[in-house]
Amino acid sequence: MTAATQQCEADILRLFADRDRHEKSFSTMVESYNGLVHKLTYYVDQNKHLEMTAHSAKELNEKMSRQVTTLREQGSPMNQKRSAELEAQVASLKDERADLYKTQGTNAQRLLDLNDILRVKDATLTQNKEEIRRLADANQFLTHKNQEMVEILRERDVTIQVIQDELATLQLEMVKQDERQRDLERENAQLLQRWLKKMNEEADRMNAANSFLEQENQDPAQMQSPQSTRSTRSMGPDSPTQANWRGGSSIFSIIPQNSNRKITTHDSEVNTVALSTGGTMFATGSNDKKIKVWDIKTGSLKSTLTGCLQSVMCVSFNATDELLLGASNDNAARLWHLGTGRPRHTLTGHIGKVFSARFNPDSTKVVSGSHDRTIKVWDLQKGYCIRTMFTFASVNDVCLLDFDGSTIASGHLDNNLRFWDARSGNCTKE
Repeated sequence: MTAATQQCEADILRLFADRDRHEKSFSTMVESYNGLVHKLTYYVDQNKHLEMTAHSAKELNEKMSRQVTTLREQGSPMNQKRSAELEAQVASLKDERADLYKTQGTNAQRLLDLNDILRVKDATLTQNKEEIRRLADANQFLTHKNQEMVEILRERDVTIQVIQDELATLQLEMVKQDERQRDLERENAQLLQRWLKKMNEEADRMNAANSFLEQENQDPAQMQSPQSTRSTRSMGPDSPTQANWRGGSSIFSIIPQNSNRKITTHDSEVNTVALSTGGTMFATGSNDKKIKVWDIKTGSLKSTLTGCLQSVMCVSFNATDELLLGASNDNAARLWHLGTGRPRHTLTGHIGKVFSARFNPDSTKVVSGSHDRTIKVWDLQKGYCIRTMFTFASVNDVCLLDFDGSTIASGHLDNNLRFWDARSGNCTKE
């Protein structure tokens, strides 16, 4: 161990000794303070004990004073009598208290019973309120329904009145129709007589023509001519062939007896066939909802037009063979452009099957007839119906009788043919 280390330890020991001397100067003061605190605590406890003893002594003194006063009061006869009365009153009050307890118990039980009854009444009242509210809602609903039924009855009364008026009108019309039918029957009888007379005259002419043909058949040169045979069944008194025959020359054509070609066009029944205006193609419509366009020379399929939702009942070409019109059982008529094969117009407005549709000569309008007993005229430039004509029977076919399309003929389910003025929408003849 070096001298420096020994010196350092001596210094540390000297510092500890100084600290002890300094700290021990306060130890006596701390011990004195702790002794004083213990004495104070002891004296506080002693004080509390003495206070409690004094309080108990005071209460005992008061009790003893009350007992002395009571003994003094009981010592006199008056006080004894009063004590007896008070005891009697106390006994009476005890009995009355017992009765009150009994009454109170009875009242409490009645109160419980009344509370139970009140709860039952409240529940019944709530149910009655719910029932009243439900009945009120039902009453309001029935009142509304009653008003609606009254309105419906009022409308029905108006409808019945209109139907009665229409019935009266139809009865008058039926009377007129009966008179017209009688007139037509008389006219029919006259026409039948005229027709029989005409047929007899025609038979005479046919006999003369047959005689002439027999004479011609005897000539070998005429037998070799391909235009020398013709069925006389198609020759009438006013036909061009008959007129030529009278003049000394005749042109004959052969009625075909066999088919040249058979084409399987559709997968279902074929309902309609139409020849194009130029005579180079024809179109077919079928129950398979398709329209097919065919080349008339080769019999090959040129295009298939789709878009109909049900069977196709009628097809028609326009004057330039650029458009094709189809009527369908889906209550609509449709136009296709043959150059592109795309639909151009869909004419909707009928509420029944459309059996027939035709172009007017300049292809600006279309006339359609439907199972809903209406004939409609459509403007193709505007794309909507411009006139509706109502009929008495379903329309099976329509056609235009003049160049401007102002006269329309229609065939109907009731075996009648009707003629219409497209400008006014009136039936001109039936």
